[in-house]
Amino acid sequence: MRGITIAFLIFWLVFAAGLGFTEETGRGYKEVSYVWEFAEVSEGDVIEHTFLVKNDSENTLQIKSIHTSCGCTTSEVKEKEIPAGESIEIKVKFDTKGYPGKRRQAASIHTD
Repeated sequence: MRGITIAFLIFWLVFAAGLGFTEETGRGYKEVSYVWEFAEVSEGDVIEHTFLVKNDSENTLQIKSIHTSCGCTTSEVKEKEIPAGESIEIKVKFDTKGYPGKRRQAASIHTD
């Protein structure tokens, strides 16, 4: 198998309520960016990372949908609600089959 390098897996989180490390961008709108860099892997490997997402607001946050940049990247979340002050895990997987070289993949979370 040819070796490939996964440069970054970018996980953009766009929230209507506040999460950790956010900045107010308008009326109640928050944006968060988490980046995870994988080491070199072999083409055909399925790699994954679990992001811990914390709701720092005073309200429960509803996850409406999660979109990924292509069919090679998937996401998994067990809970669709994040109570105030609580955290959830979101697992993101990238199937490298057919994707040699450096890659950047993204997933977006859309909430209420």
